[in-house]
Formats: sequence, structure tokens, C-alpha cells
Amino acid sequence: MEQIIKHESKMKLIKPTRDERTVIQILVATSFGLIIGVWAMLERVNEVEAENDYLLYHTEQLLNTHSNVNKVDTVTQPNDED
Repeated sequence: MEQIIKHESKMKLIKPTRDERTVIQILVATSFGLIIGVWAMLERVNEVEAENDYLLYHTEQLLNTHSNVNKVDTVTQPNDED
């Protein structure tokens, strides 16, 4: 049993070659750039959605105001029969 424990403690780590390190660095840098880019665009999309909601609210308010002003009271309007 002691021999197994001693054998496990002597395991060697495999080190990447120079080319493999270069590829790993490129992948890490690309991933980091992608994450930053997505985060920045997500923030911009949220700003545009908020602005869109604000404009829709004002449009609805204008339409409601316009429809209230142009409502016709059917009781006070003359009929074609008169």
C-alpha cells in the first residue's frame, strides 16, 4: 500500500510546448475579447430598449390625448333626419 502512495506522488505534469502555449494564449485573449464585446453590446441593447419603451409610452399618450379631443358626442350632433 505504501508503494502505491509513493508512486502517485511522483506523477509528472505534462507541460505544453511553445506552440501549444501560443495557441492557448490566443484562445484566452479571443475569449476575453468576446466576453467584453458581448457585455458592452448587452448594455447598449438595454439602453435602446429603454429608449424604445419611453417613446412608445409617449406615443400612446399622444394617441390617447388625440382620441379624447376628437371624440364626438352623439347626443349633441345633428342627425341627417333633421
